[in-house]
Amino acid sequence: MSSFDRRPVLSPEAPAPLGVYSPGLRLGSWLFLSGQIGLEPGSGTLPEGSFEEEARRVFAHLEALCRAVGAGRNDIVRLGVFLTDLAHYGTFNAVMEELFVPPYPARTVVAVAALPRGARLEVDAIVRVCGDA
Repeated sequence: MSSFDRRPVLSPEAPAPLGVYSPGLRLGSWLFLSGQIGLEPGSGTLPEGSFEEEARRVFAHLEALCRAVGAGRNDIVRLGVFLTDLAHYGTFNAVMEELFVPPYPARTVVAVAALPRGARLEVDAIVRVCGDA
């Protein structure tokens, strides 16, 4: 694969796009993941439980897209995090600390007024991929 080839990345374990975009786009040894919200892939519904449950589902989607190209969550080098309520910042950090090992990805957290489907968070990522998957 040349560094200029672009290949869309999908996973049945992550929700289908809600608009005109690829859930992931592989460019050489890099994977760019579009923002993921906590939708259940089959039903398209958000969890009715806690923010923590929603955050875990978001990370499960990101990890599924990573696996589709032979990478894993610890290959993520940058996260963009969008929260509708900064009161969830501590819970988000606790989930991240449990799921990742140091060195943690670089990260930006931004408070937003609203997200698609009433989600409480959305996370996008940049991933370093080794090999051809």
